[in-house]
Amino acid sequence: MSAMDRVRMLFHVKQQQLASVDLAGYRGDEWFQVTDAEEQVFGLGPDDMPAMAVLWDWFELMLGLVEPYEGCGLTEDLIRDVRKELDWLEELLREPVPTVSSELFTKFASYFGVTNRKAHAFYCKYEFWQVRRGIISFSDE
Repeated sequence: MSAMDRVRMLFHVKQQQLASVDLAGYRGDEWFQVTDAEEQVFGLGPDDMPAMAVLWDWFELMLGLVEPYEGCGLTEDLIRDVRKELDWLEELLREPVPTVSSELFTKFASYFGVTNRKAHAFYCKYEFWQVRRGIISFSDE
């Protein structure tokens, strides 16, 4: 079984674990939550957010932007093995700071059956959350 197959299997297990979670916890203005306005603009609902939050965490783990933590579901060895399997991911890791883009997140999410539209919508929602928080700023403002 390939490393990516193992990660997909772990994602399936995570989805089953999250199936009984109270979706009220995914309503709000944090990055892993959705507001009424975001629901209208991005077409994402609270029921989308548990899986998308897991995928975003795993995407950042794969890029080395965050370190594996207890409960994330991925080990350092498994992350290393996935990086070796996915040429595009290994190539990104040669950059001093890996580029994060909608295209790359969409590509990553597609391995888990997430549609391009949904992955792009989540990426845009996350990006605008960063703007609201002041994490991303613009030089002309």
